[in-house]
Amino acid sequence: MCKSIHLHSLSVLLIVLVPGLLFAQKSPAISQSEPVIDGGNQNGSSNQTESGTTEESDETTDANIEDDQSTEEVKQNRLASESSPYLLQHSRNPVDWYPWGQEAFDKAKRENKLVFLSVGYAACHWCHVMERESFEDDEIAKVLNDRFVCVKVDREERPDVDQIYMTAVQLVSGHGGWPMSVFVLPDGKPFWGGTYFPARDGDRGNSTGFLTILSQIDLAWK
Repeated sequence: MCKSIHLHSLSVLLIVLVPGLLFAQKSPAISQSEPVIDGGNQNGSSNQTESGTTEESDETTDANIEDDQSTEEVKQNRLASESSPYLLQHSRNPVDWYPWGQEAFDKAKRENKLVFLSVGYAACHWCHVMERESFEDDEIAKVLNDRFVCVKVDREERPDVDQIYMTAVQLVSGHGGWPMSVFVLPDGKPFWGGTYFPARDGDRGNSTGFLTILSQIDLAWK
């Protein structure tokens, strides 16, 4: 993995894509049922005192309120309505993920931002490592949300998308793999890409950290 990004390599990618042909209709959403919390009174024994029964009921109600608050605090992103198990794994990331589709690219055009495309699959070890190190990191998520439109793709669900952008990554970096991390123009053409990146400089030897890469790519785009 290179110590720094060779931004002159950005001009290497001349692959012309037709994003509209790749956009499939959204997969049917699966039911995201919340756990049912029983807030009713428990049937206690007949020899309990009135005060004891009330106290137990109050404690149960307080516990239920805390559980409700805990459930509400976990904010889900747009991937929560997807059917792919891999995408659902990322539904609680602080990253504002979009599924693959026209909506994300329309937003990128409207706001003049690059798309950050992350492609992986459920059994991919390094995909989960990058999620834990970067996509669950609040600082990195804020940079991604502020400066990019973020799209998450399951390669097993969209092998066509995976193949096109993997070709681009191999051209610009000389190798490929997953997770695949690609910065894409609002019209769907690849801008720069790679695979796994550690979260920060120095986390894994001399490898450039993802946070640094985000800043460099954003600077190059502007």
